[in-house]
Amino acid sequence: MVEPTQGRSPAQSPRPARSALLWALRALMAALLLALLAVFGRFPQGSDAERGLLRLAWRMVGERVRVCRDYTAAELQKVPPHMRQGQGQVCEQHLLPYRLRAWVDDVNTVDEAVRPAGIRGDRPLYVQEDFPLSPGRYRVRVHFDPGAGTVQTDGQAAGAPAAAGEAGGGSGGVAQATREATSRAVRYRFEGEIAIRAGRIVMIDLDEHAREFRVFGNAGAAH
Repeated sequence: MVEPTQGRSPAQSPRPARSALLWALRALMAALLLALLAVFGRFPQGSDAERGLLRLAWRMVGERVRVCRDYTAAELQKVPPHMRQGQGQVCEQHLLPYRLRAWVDDVNTVDEAVRPAGIRGDRPLYVQEDFPLSPGRYRVRVHFDPGAGTVQTDGQAAGAPAAAGEAGGGSGGVAQATREATSRAVRYRFEGEIAIRAGRIVMIDLDEHAREFRVFGNAGAAH
């Protein structure tokens, strides 16, 4: 006689438990989001509570710069043929640096280069600038433009020869690749009025997908 195989009945299915866990995680994420909004909307602890803060803060990938160069003789000896990149060249990819400029009531408050993070310059660009201001209304302009200098490649550092073609590894090829990337890159502009309140933060963020700036915490200001 064959004994019936004992299996898990529908009532014993783990799906209800998983659903409860998903709802709990969603509730936790919502609570964390609300907490972050509350924190970023208030002035940093220990600061002058009678003043407010204008904050420029964003993360951006931006435009990629591709630079290719010929293998050096030493590299050809070290790298097996099956591990070499195509067409006998080494290609590196970096991100284009940007220049950040901002004015508050026509007073220039920042003018600096923003370079990609990472040893190879291939990580996103990060901006965070804080400007304490007295309560009131201010006219703000922000320019974020590509091309704050050329990228630095591993080939340049090693003195590798330039590859024949438009994006060689030498300084001329890197400069040309940087110019081409700069011509393709997006230039960002913001101009508007902000209302600063005591103990509060107005934050200007960059939406790279929409290609525009966004303003948070600017209640009551006319644009």
